[in-house]
Amino acid sequence: MTKGVAADKEVVAVLKTLREVKKACEQLKVEHGLLKRRASLMQSQSRPRRVPDIAHVQSWNKSMKSDMHHRPQIMTDRGLRDVVRTHVDSHN
Repeated sequence: MTKGVAADKEVVAVLKTLREVKKACEQLKVEHGLLKRRASLMQSQSRPRRVPDIAHVQSWNKSMKSDMHHRPQIMTDRGLRDVVRTHVDSHN
């Protein structure tokens, strides 16, 4: 707040809450990026004017992401590989 200006207590409380929410959102964004890199899942991209039929790949990614969301937290690279291998084996 500006020095010498009386501020409404409700406004100050709302601004404080907004700063806390912004900080939490920034933290979630960082964690989301880390999880995406850790799982090595990237958005599918194709070359300009060449759109392949990747519906099956997108479907697999969606089911894999859903399975990962409902599993306990994976702490090691080996654990992640095992989960992916199990998922691939169960869908083939």
